Amino acid sequence: MELTASSLKEKFFSFSCRIASDIFSQVLKLIDEVLLGRKDKDLTVVGFREKTVEMLFGRLTVRRRLYKDKAGSYRFLLDEALGWAKQQRISPTLAEATTTLATYMPFRRVAEVIGQLLPTSVSHMSIYNHFLKVADIQDLEDEARTRALFEDGVIETADAKKCEHLFVEADGLFVHLQREDKKKAELKLAVAYEGLIPIGAGRYKTLGKVACSGMLSSEEFWRRFSEKLTRTYDVGAVKRVSLGGDASTLDKGRSRAVFQCNLYARSLSPSPGAHARSPRRAVRPGA
Repeated sequence: MELTASSLKEKFFSFSCRIASDIFSQVLKLIDEVLLGRKDKDLTVVGFREKTVEMLFGRLTVRRRLYKDKAGSYRFLLDEALGWAKQQRISPTLAEATTTLATYMPFRRVAEVIGQLLPTSVSHMSIYNHFLKVADIQDLEDEARTRALFEDGVIETADAKKCEHLFVEADGLFVHLQREDKKKAELKLAVAYEGLIPIGAGRYKTLGKVACSGMLSSEEFWRRFSEKLTRTYDVGAVKRVSLGGDASTLDKGRSRAVFQCNLYARSLSPSPGAHARSPRRAVRPGA
């Protein structure tokens, strides 16, 4: 076999991953022994069970103790110590990496990229299922924060920025649904930013961008977007908002966005159905 820099690198990487896997297995075995010595008196060891987890350094099969308490419930102390869920088959670090990648590319492509970069294999359905769990958790957190703002008046402003002028653009896109009662749904998107800064000839970058998207009702969407803005900006300091979008989007957002309550000047679309143009020039923060 011809020796090349690429093949040599792959051999060293594979060898390093095997060493890491062996060391990690020994560490987990030691932790399981420590947990045995510290367990509650009402826990009884009923045997060992194996669990296979996809790690950054490859597939790892862990043999750990299964405990039973006086109530008849079964527990894996090692899993609890490591934060592994009952049906979890992907390590937390690898799961976080796949979730991040899934925001940029399809699930099948994420699985291909992981397979190319790491000595492990994760199916696109495993990535999809984990992504749904993360999305559900995030959705519940957003819903709770929004309810706290609109029902209890709780505003998280620990790191809120002060800005006198915000630009807000909103629009929606209808997408086809699969295996749902409705054939189509509107994906709503809103973006707020402080202005545009030049990064090249005819090219600009948004300053302080805050984005929100979701397949929600118009009212709930604007409530959540407003809540997100209150965590980013001191809405009491905002004096002007320039809204961009079609007439229907603006009509839905104008009366529901919480930051509108503190504004006295707005720059809206010049006519129904027209799009308000963002200023294609450099804008100083707060200008």
